[in-house]
This record gives sequence, structure tokens and C-alpha cells, in this order.
Amino acid sequence: MRTLRVAFLLSILFSLVACDQLFSKPRVSVRRVDVTSLTFQGIGANLVFAVENRNAIGIDLAKLVYQLTVDNHPFVQGVANNPLHVPANGTGELALPVSFKFVELAQALASIFTKREVPFTINTKLGFGTPLGILEVPLSHTGTLPVPQLPTLSIGGANLGSINATGAGLSVTINVRNNNAFVLPLGPLSYGLAINGAPILNASTAPSQLAAGGTLPLTISAQLDFFRVGSGILRAVQSGGATLALDGSFDLGGYAMPVHLQTSLRR
Repeated sequence: MRTLRVAFLLSILFSLVACDQLFSKPRVSVRRVDVTSLTFQGIGANLVFAVENRNAIGIDLAKLVYQLTVDNHPFVQGVANNPLHVPANGTGELALPVSFKFVELAQALASIFTKREVPFTINTKLGFGTPLGILEVPLSHTGTLPVPQLPTLSIGGANLGSINATGAGLSVTINVRNNNAFVLPLGPLSYGLAINGAPILNASTAPSQLAAGGTLPLTISAQLDFFRVGSGILRAVQSGGATLALDGSFDLGGYAMPVHLQTSLRR
């Protein structure tokens, strides 16, 4: 009787070994990374996995755990429940959505936005249901993700209108260039204008949108009051030695970009 039990157990063992030799773990690779959103708040992307099943029966994804590290900062970890069936001797594709916010990185935002891209690593463990139970396939993938580029601001012109004893009209054009391949939503530019250090105006522009790779002129008009700013400013304006400075911040939806521009006033 004992001999029969031993023989039975051995037959089961040999059967499992043979099955294990006949059943191959699926091959998993990262096919591509599709960026779904890119703003000054953060990045969203789909990591698209290719799964190759080299077995005579289909398999189903039973579990998926992952950890995303961006710029050497691990902060996204999770479990996904994405359904996936890979047919016998076939392939399947699985999209894993991930996202992160720039403020969660251990860096100053001003430093991050000087970069063109940031490195990332994703470590995953995919489990597939098989006749042998769940087979786990670990995978590590490294790559880079784009970083949105800050717009470039410059003074296109700063001109005075007719000057009289009490004041003068002032017109300033700020050119905003989008250095990205996507439409850039612009919040208000909150600014203060000063001539030779004397403040003359505090205001903000209206929100707008800037086309990919485009340039948008923002026109600022003000009335210069010589009684308020002083006779020294009047003499500087009349002599052509006045310097106009603009200081403020640009709301880029998640990041307040500091702005400092200056130019000489022209009559």
C-alpha cells in the first residue's frame, strides 16, 4: 500500500515537472510610453506593455503591482486591476496609466523646469493565471519623460506718447513665446511697472492661450503722472535716459513663473 502511495506521489511530481517544462512564462516588455498630459502641474502617461504567450492555452492577467521612480525619487506605488487575456500562441497589449505632480519631486520647481526631460524607472511584477497557478513575471524599465518648457518673455517695445507738463501716455508690448509643441494655457501676468525705480502701475493681464511654438503679444497701456512720480522722472523721460522695469509673476497653472524685464524708454 505504501509503495502505491509513493508511486502515486511520484507520478504527480513528474507530471508537474513535465507541465512546468511544457508551460512557458510569458514574455513581457514595454512597447512604448504614451504621454497623455503634460502641464506645469505634472505628467500623465500610459506605459504600454507587450505580452507574448508561447503556450497552447490562453492566459489571463491575475495581478499587477508596480513602483514608479522619477528622477531618483520613488513616489508612485500601486496595484492595478487591468483585465487582459492573451490567446494561445498570441500576443496582448496592456496600458498602465501613471501620473505624478512636479511638486512631489524632491526639487525646486524652478530647477525642474530648466530641464528638457527627467529620467524614470518602473519596476513591475505581473502575475498570470495558468494551470500551475499564478506565474509572476518581473520587469524593470527605464526611460525619460518630457518636461514642459517655460515661455520666453521679452519687451517688444516701450514707447511714450505725447508729453506735456502733467504726464505722458505709455505703451508697452510684452512678447510671450511658447517653447512647447502643445498649446499653452496662460493665466494672468501680474506685474508692476516702474521708471527709474519709481512705481507707476500695478495690474494684471487677462488669461489666454498660446499656440504651440507661437508668440503672443501682450499690450500694456498706462498714463504716466509726473505730479505723482516726481520731476526727476520727467527730466529722465525728456532726456531719453529713463529705464522701464517690469516685475511680477506669470500664472502657468501650477507654477508662478517669476518675471523681470527692463528696457530703455523711447519717445
